[in-house]
Amino acid sequence: QLLNGLLYLHSNWVLHRDLKPANILVTSKGAIRIGDLGLARLFYKPLNSLYSGDKVVVTIWYRAPELLLGSRHYTPAVDLWALGCIFAELLSLRPIFKGEEAKMDNKKTVPFQRNQMMKIIEILGMPRKEDWPGLVSMPEYPNLQSLAMARGPMGYNKSSNLEAWYHSCLKNNGYSANSPVGTPGQEGFDLLSQLLQYDPTKRITAEKALQHPYFTNGPPISANCFAGYEGKYPHRRVSQEDNDMRTGSLPGTKRSGLPDDSMVARASKRLKE
Repeated sequence: QLLNGLLYLHSNWVLHRDLKPANILVTSKGAIRIGDLGLARLFYKPLNSLYSGDKVVVTIWYRAPELLLGSRHYTPAVDLWALGCIFAELLSLRPIFKGEEAKMDNKKTVPFQRNQMMKIIEILGMPRKEDWPGLVSMPEYPNLQSLAMARGPMGYNKSSNLEAWYHSCLKNNGYSANSPVGTPGQEGFDLLSQLLQYDPTKRITAEKALQHPYFTNGPPISANCFAGYEGKYPHRRVSQEDNDMRTGSLPGTKRSGLPDDSMVARASKRLKE
């Protein structure tokens, strides 16, 4: 369902740019709704860099490596990376790349997200220019090299640990051919590895992902995401945390996210004049 939603957005030239579990709504009938399009942008003008408008996009745990490395141009592949992170989180019930975000300083310069990049490298290994030709042209490539050197002689040669992570996850969470929920199996790993591909030009698209054997093999897929679930979906209490994203940056709103009445007052005053 998420891939279907992404395919619809991307087919209409829209990047979501903030996919994460908190922005995914689920109806009582098991229908998925992609919410919070506050960071969504049109991308049909390739000469107009999205970076020039928004320096930082996507919540840090779901931010694609090209964004972490300061890419000035990016594609719908950033949404597919986030979806890969969500897929992994659904399997393990915890974020796969849970890093700490370095905040921008007073000069509004975007820092290199060293900790988040390290979390990705620990599982996917060090990205290599042989596999990702565009890597060396990334603005933060020198910082990536220094990160590799800081990790010692094995820093440059650290290989992917994703398959071991995946099978350990299946084992620890009771996925097997004999379990009621079944198992995503090797096809699930293949899809995950294509979603978490370092090179955005090689990362699988929403359209191709929907044709992946993970979905095409086996019984028909239900439109109800609770299909096969024997428990009862619990009622959720909606609350707002202090660190939730606000809408204060939008015109006509205060920092609290509530409508800015002062703008309405000014408008009525002008009307009287």
